[in-house]
Amino acid sequence: MRRIVQLTLALSAAFATATSIGRAQELTTPKEWRWRLDRPATLVTGQDVPDSAWRFVGMPPGWHVTTGPGVVLFNPSERASGRYSLSADFILFPNPSDSYFGLVLGGADLGSAAGAHLAVQLRRDGAVRVLSVGAGGEKVLAAWRMHSAIRAHQGTGTVSNRLRVAVAPDSLRIFVNDSAVVAVGSAGLATEGQFGLQIGEKLNFHITTLDHIRHLAPGRVPRQ
Repeated sequence: MRRIVQLTLALSAAFATATSIGRAQELTTPKEWRWRLDRPATLVTGQDVPDSAWRFVGMPPGWHVTTGPGVVLFNPSERASGRYSLSADFILFPNPSDSYFGLVLGGADLGSAAGAHLAVQLRRDGAVRVLSVGAGGEKVLAAWRMHSAIRAHQGTGTVSNRLRVAVAPDSLRIFVNDSAVVAVGSAGLATEGQFGLQIGEKLNFHITTLDHIRHLAPGRVPRQ
């Protein structure tokens, strides 16, 4: 049995106040969101989250997610195309597993096991990787690599990381806490489509922001 832990003093007073309000009232799962679980599990909204269950609730600012199985979360009405960035702030709570978490983008039919997407994933030890996922399986675009900009979680307390993915016609550039950590070529990759969050198994997160930014100014011209 895992229990949603209290916010630590390292979080802002505003965040702590909002969470206290959330505990005092009934929390609900956002009606407009959908998900795909790695295996069947019961959705709960209370404080107690058994191993056979998972939790996804609105808790301003943002959402709280506690997983049994891993999950991809998305709002089907939201799509990204052209030149854009996705950014999310992840706050990881104590006693996490070694599973991954991050952003998915370029999604087609994200709610189906046969759907396709790109995944930018972080890990509690400070590593990052990039995958292309489709009906044919997974293709590693950038293997796990450590980077000093990614704040590692030692098991106690809370640790926050800001993940940003910048999508351009020629590349995907990945930033963590405003530092560039990896880049891959985007030629041949489907970058337009649904986007959302990915939380691996047995993790407890508060996600304070998920931003989609369109880049309207002309991009940099590649050198000849």
